Formats: sequence, C-alpha cells, structure tokens
Amino acid sequence: MSGADTTGAMPGDPGSISDGGTTGAGPGDPSTISNGGSGTDESGDTGQAPPPGPEPGAFLDGFFPIGVFAVPPYDMQGWANLGCNTMLSVPGGSTVAEWDLQAQSLGLAVIRKPLGDGTADLGRTDLLAWLLPDEPDVEGNNVPCGGNCVDLVEARHAQWKALDPSRKIFVNLSGPNILLSASCDYCNGPGDQPPVEYCYPDNDQCYPRLIDSTDWVSQDIYPVSGWLPYETLREDVTVVGQALDRLRDWTDKPLFAIIEVSDQRLGFPGTGTRGPTPDEYRAQLWHAIIHGARGVFYFPEAFNPFEFDNTEPAVKAEMVVQHDLLAELGPLLQTAIDPGSVTVAPDAPLEATWRVTASEAWVFVLNTSGSAVTGHLQLGGITGDASVFAEARTVTLVSDALIDEFAPYEVHVYQLSRN
Repeated sequence: MSGADTTGAMPGDPGSISDGGTTGAGPGDPSTISNGGSGTDESGDTGQAPPPGPEPGAFLDGFFPIGVFAVPPYDMQGWANLGCNTMLSVPGGSTVAEWDLQAQSLGLAVIRKPLGDGTADLGRTDLLAWLLPDEPDVEGNNVPCGGNCVDLVEARHAQWKALDPSRKIFVNLSGPNILLSASCDYCNGPGDQPPVEYCYPDNDQCYPRLIDSTDWVSQDIYPVSGWLPYETLREDVTVVGQALDRLRDWTDKPLFAIIEVSDQRLGFPGTGTRGPTPDEYRAQLWHAIIHGARGVFYFPEAFNPFEFDNTEPAVKAEMVVQHDLLAELGPLLQTAIDPGSVTVAPDAPLEATWRVTASEAWVFVLNTSGSAVTGHLQLGGITGDASVFAEARTVTLVSDALIDEFAPYEVHVYQLSRN
C-alpha cells in the first residue's frame, strides 16, 4: 500500500486524507517551483559542464517530480531541504487549504484532490494533477470508496474533466496486485487468467476502467518492507521495474512510481521486517527511472505505532546525493526514453536507460545486484570514449563495448558522442 487516503486507508490510520478545507489558496507561481537537489553552481559541482536543457516537447517541460506521500505541512520544509520538489496527497489532520498554502510558500509542486469544488484550482500551474483515491484496485478499499472504487474513480474523472479538461488526473495503483497474474481480489490484469465467477466475474475490466479514467498512472511496490504476493520477491529491487513494465503493457500513458524509504512496521504476514538500506533505496529509485518512471515519490510512513516519517538518516543522506544528480539530469531524463538512434545492451545484472541530444548520448546504468560486478555494455550509434558524469574519469571503449566496475547497487552515468 502507498499509505493513507479516505478511499484506501487502513482502518484507524491517522495518515488518512482529510476532506477538510474549502477555501482557495492563491494561484501558484510556476517560477517558484524547485527543481530539487541541494544546489550547484552554474557549471555544476562535478568538474563537468551540465547537460543541455531538454528538447522542445520534453515531458513537463523538463521538470522531474521528486515527491513525498502524505507529508503534513510542518514536515514539508525538511523534505524540501533534501531536494524534494513535489508533495503528493494531503494527510489526515490537515485541511487541503492549509497543506496547499504551505507547499506554495516553499515553491513546491503539488498533486492532490481538488481544493473545494475545484474552481480555485483553475489556472494553477504548480498543481501538476488532481489525485484520485489511492489504490482503487484493492478490494479492501471498496468500503471507504462507498462500495466500489472503480465506479467512484470513473465518476470523479467525469466530474473533474467537465470542470477542467486540461487538468491532468493521477492515480496510484497497488504494485503487488499489478504483478498478480491470477487473483480473487478486486482487479485482474488484462491478459491474466480468466476471472473466477465466485470472485469478481468482471475483474478483468477493472484495470482498463481505472486507466481509462486517468492521465498519469503510478504504482507502489515495496520489496524490503511492504507486502508482496510471493515471498521469493523479498528484497528484490527489480520488482519496482517489473510492476512498471506490467503497466506499460497495458497503457502508453506516463508512468510514475512510489518507492519505500522506511521500515513500515506493518507486522502482518507477507511483509518485511526492516526498511531499505541507502543502497537499496538508490537501486529502487533508478530502477523505476530505467523502467520509464517520469517522476518518483517516497513513502516514508510507519505503522504500529504510526509515524509520518520513519526514514533513517543514512537514507536521507543518500537522497541528497541522488537529488543533486537528478537536479542536473532531470530535464534530460524527461526527453524521449531509449530512442532508437542509439542502442545499449547491458549484460545482467546491469540495466540501463538512455537519452540523446543532437550530438550526445547519455547512458544511465544500474547494478541491480547486491554484489560488486565488472559490468559489460554493448553500445551502438556512438563514437569515442565514455566520460563518467560526476566522477571525473573516462572509460575507453573497445569495439563499442563499455566495461566498468560497479559497487553493489551502484549507478554510473556515461556521456558519449553520437555517430
């Protein structure tokens, strides 16, 4: 689960979304939205010139959302200091108006339910999207949805699009449920095993209906701390990308991911007993990006007892490092994903994604293993050697092959010239 919403929260969860607040905050100034990261000088702090800005038509004009789920207003400053630039979902105990006003004061973008009847949101450029009920594909959320989450999602989509056809709508789905190929739960994916009559005979229509009712689709799966459908997936960071790949099979809409950063202390069968290490956090972040995420959000909460933020200091320190990197490379990441003018074929356990400019190729490579490896990538459409971004070193290519050393869950970014 990604956390709390009155349409998808655990009973008694203090993180449930509040319906309060009907007064509108002032229009946001898009020029105040932060790009994340702790900041570098104009030439970058890496000894290399930063990459060029995004090409025209880049997703969100090159803005890369780095967000946090259900942050109370008093915690927003701390997350902004770490380089987060977006807030996702209003938590219980806060009105939409006060939460929204605090985000605006810090120059943060927001994704949330409409403010009041939504008319105060018209023209707001810092409001990236309106937020649908959380995890509407989970059967247990039907009661807080008023009986049927899919019906509620469709009704809200129709209402919101009538009010503002241009406003994006965002839904977060349950990553573990997405990976299930057969289920007696509320939803079954297209192409999965046929619905079971004594369960939900129409549950193969659930995901198509939900996806048709949104513009942006997110998923949450937490391989270290969260519930998993199969225990063999425990501590496998690649399940993040597996869930995104399933979604990509179903839709070409922009994808996002919510990833774990805390020990959630769930305490029921099928869940983990610890939070991710800094290395595992980094791996999940980049695995999401490699598999097409156009933005990432963090789930820092814990239960039993409840805390809004149970993230370890070491994980937060690693966030600053990764956010600095994303602050420089985010605009490039929002250009076309893995364009065919360049080819990259990594050997396992490496995985890669790439972006191109008029003269360069940028290759982002993750070691998905918890062990150090000597990694091999075969490249096409490039020339010369590879400059390793932010590391002040160069790797010489041999027959268009790049061979480099990777620590556990390490990421390298290579800058190359195109043929």
